[in-house]
Amino acid sequence: AGLAVGASKGYIYIRSEYPDAIEVMSRAVSIGHDNNILGRVLHSSHEFDIEIRVGAGAYVCGEETSLLNSLEGKRGGGSGQAATARAGRIHGPPNGGQ
Repeated sequence: AGLAVGASKGYIYIRSEYPDAIEVMSRAVSIGHDNNILGRVLHSSHEFDIEIRVGAGAYVCGEETSLLNSLEGKRGGGSGQAATARAGRIHGPPNGGQ
């Protein structure tokens, strides 16, 4: 799906309360790299990677900006800004900070 929309990176968010899931998914990502399914996909010109993000599980369930904050490594509180205003890219404003 990531390649279909032109993404070069995907994120999997796992709460820290699930260490077994973190371990399994980390191994799966390693296997993907070892088999050229992640990174430079099947030796093509397409690149796609997956990053496992471990959150503290403190985000407020159902509140989008809290989840986005947690994905970015910030405290899982809401931002007071609608998530759609932040849409476009993770780690910053969609317009590149302009």
